[in-house]
Amino acid sequence: MRNHIICLISLLAIWPAVGWADSATFGLQSQQLTTAYTSLSEALNNAAEADTIVVTASGMMDEQVTIPDGVVLLVPFDEANTLYLDKPATKAETDLTRYVKPTRYCELTLSENASITIAEGGAVSVSAKQYIYPSRGQYATGAPQGPCGYIKLEKGSQIYVEEGGRLYAWGFIYGEGLVFVDFDAWVYEMMQLKTWRGGISEDIVEEPYLIFPFNAYFVQNIEAKVVYAEFAVEKLRMGLIADGMVHQEIAEFVGSDGLLDFEYGQMVRTYDPEKDCMLFAINGDLYIGSITVKEYSSRDYVMGLSSNFSFRVDSGELAMPFSMSLQPGSEIYIAKDALVSLGADDNRTHSFYVYDYEQAWKGKDYAFSADRVVPDYSPTLDAAPAIPTIEDAKIVNNGTIETYSTFYTTEGGANICSTDAGIVIFHQVAPDSVTYQVSGKKTTPEAIQVTSALLKNADGSYTTTADAEQESTFEYKDGKWINTAQTPLSVIDQNPSIHRKFIHNGHLYIRHKKHIYNAQGM
Repeated sequence: MRNHIICLISLLAIWPAVGWADSATFGLQSQQLTTAYTSLSEALNNAAEADTIVVTASGMMDEQVTIPDGVVLLVPFDEANTLYLDKPATKAETDLTRYVKPTRYCELTLSENASITIAEGGAVSVSAKQYIYPSRGQYATGAPQGPCGYIKLEKGSQIYVEEGGRLYAWGFIYGEGLVFVDFDAWVYEMMQLKTWRGGISEDIVEEPYLIFPFNAYFVQNIEAKVVYAEFAVEKLRMGLIADGMVHQEIAEFVGSDGLLDFEYGQMVRTYDPEKDCMLFAINGDLYIGSITVKEYSSRDYVMGLSSNFSFRVDSGELAMPFSMSLQPGSEIYIAKDALVSLGADDNRTHSFYVYDYEQAWKGKDYAFSADRVVPDYSPTLDAAPAIPTIEDAKIVNNGTIETYSTFYTTEGGANICSTDAGIVIFHQVAPDSVTYQVSGKKTTPEAIQVTSALLKNADGSYTTTADAEQESTFEYKDGKWINTAQTPLSVIDQNPSIHRKFIHNGHLYIRHKKHIYNAQGM
């Protein structure tokens, strides 16, 4: 008890000053916290085989330590040192208290070059309670709220989650350091749902609508840089109100059964709270799969990519085989030698939609009361982010887009552009059609007119693709998208690559069936 009082007094006296003047202290549950260790390594040396180490006073840590098998490091959120592993508690359904802004109950700061390695069987739990209000409210359900545990990572510091290690980020991890999630290492965060379409969900999942039940969501308990190795795993806990009841669901965010199936290379996630942008930089192969909430799997509907999600494909391939919509504010950047594939050669029934802001989004109130919503809280800012200026959904294509699905923009055109040289291969050209969103101003989904993707030229005009032949190719040359015939090249190499794309003499080539095509022009 005395140590927790010291922790709270320290918070009041020091915050919001930058950093901490004192070193953190640690206690062992096996010793009933009777000894206040002044270093984490000292606490580890005295820990039992299966023990919980508690941060008993906020402060700085400047060591490089490993959390071994069976040991848990807890950054607490309450006086009882309540430990949550794979399932944080929620506010009681009878608690009618509205959302309470997160506050620092206890904070561990890793100084420059300090590190925590979580070995197989070890765990770090940054604890907090999850907010679920048993009625409609303006705040994101599933978010951390009230007193929370925090870890601040100074520049040069790191949390390294090894294979078989667990990092439970129910509170917040932020700062200029990084979190590295290795092969078969596990991370847990909360998924904040700013909108859940509630009572009309049964209607919107039926033909012809097929709308996934939410389109504004955030994953940012960790605002520090996160580096994912191939086959890393991240699980999400979300809270929602459905059928008049509180539900706490778990979904896979990163992994073979999740929304982001990262199979090769490295993926880096960064968050900019000033712009409210969660950016995923890809060097490898990322497959955007599906996320399942209750009985709904997004692969069966049109999944909205939230306005604060963006992807940068530096190398490799971003595969998006299911129906999705890129909402205003989001961006996909495709580097010179990178590939984005929409749909799949063996299933061309899906569609990909790119939204413009002015005609298809502005003032429409799609499932929320503003054109753009932001998280209710950012630990980096210690406040809610400002609402950024919203723009058309944007795809900057300096590499290749290969479309097996129908590829649409809303009637305003959105912003599919290039700044260098890009190519779009249409295996099928989309007929004019409609897609749907749920408007808070209407009781039924609203139809939105869409057309085969309009490609934006350097002067702001558009090149239309609706009248193109099937299997057409559009290349960006001298500031304009041009429809160019796919002429099979002479054989360059009998077996240049087993993949669909390869580089030869500085040019990007696409292998399609029996032919090889020059993707960048000769």
